[in-house]
Amino acid sequence: MTRQEYKINHTKFKIIYAFHSTPFGNCLIGTTNTDKAIVHLGFVGKKFQIKVWEALMLISDGSTVTYEQVAQNIGKPTASRAVGNAVMKNYIVYLIPCHRVVGKSGSNKYKWGTNLKESILTHERKYVNT
Repeated sequence: MTRQEYKINHTKFKIIYAFHSTPFGNCLIGTTNTDKAIVHLGFVGKKFQIKVWEALMLISDGSTVTYEQVAQNIGKPTASRAVGNAVMKNYIVYLIPCHRVVGKSGSNKYKWGTNLKESILTHERKYVNT
C-alpha cells in the first residue's frame, strides 16, 4: 500500500495488534484488514550505525560473522569496536539480526543475554533450508 493509497483510504483501514508469546519472549504482532503489504522499517541513528544495521540484515539466517567481518563489509576494516557499539545500539533485535555477530575470539556477548542469542541462532539453524 502506498502512502497515497493510505491517505485516500485511511478511514477504511484497520490495524489489529496484540502481544503474543514467541520462543524468544513477547512480540508485538499486527495484522490488517487489507491484502496489501504495508510494512515499513525505518532506521533512526547515525549514518555509521545505519550502515552497520543494513549490513547485519545481509547475514544469512543461522550463520554468524565477526565484528571485524562486518567492519570489512561496510568498507571500514579497522572499525571493529565501532561496529560493536552500533550493534549494541540496535533495538530491533530480531529484524536487524545483531544476534548473528560474534567476537573474533569466539566471545558471545549479547545485550539481551547470551541464552537468548543462542536460542535464536538454534531456532534459525533448525529452519534454514526447510
